[in-house]
Amino acid sequence: LFSDNINGLTDKVYPVIVGDSAFVAKNSSSGKAPASFSLSGNYPNPFNPVTMVNFQLPRDPKNKGFAGSRVILGIYDIKGRLVRELYNSAARTGRYNVVWNGRSDRGIACGTGIYLYRIAMRDSKGAVLFTETKRMTLIK
Repeated sequence: LFSDNINGLTDKVYPVIVGDSAFVAKNSSSGKAPASFSLSGNYPNPFNPVTMVNFQLPRDPKNKGFAGSRVILGIYDIKGRLVRELYNSAARTGRYNVVWNGRSDRGIACGTGIYLYRIAMRDSKGAVLFTETKRMTLIK
């Protein structure tokens, strides 16, 4: 779904379902779209140097497929400055797992501290359809 390579380190989106065998069987084979927007807590947290951020996008209630909508997932420092844009793509129904390697957009290793991660979904006119922010801790 998404991949980039900075200084030989790759961030990717992985389709991962975690749980006991019944949960995995139910959620991997059902094909059901998520019922709501969601940004989950990153795992592990605190982390060093890699963590995974999970989010889900539901089916458009008007069945238009969120035409023209975009989803952006960014990592910000405690002062609100963008550190890394992890995901920026057209909105599609589904569950997403994005890995952050603790590096900035320029490939520089980030220091120990608290970081915020924010997801925003905007329609084709720029109106916010969903936004949520959570925090994570990077420990070196």
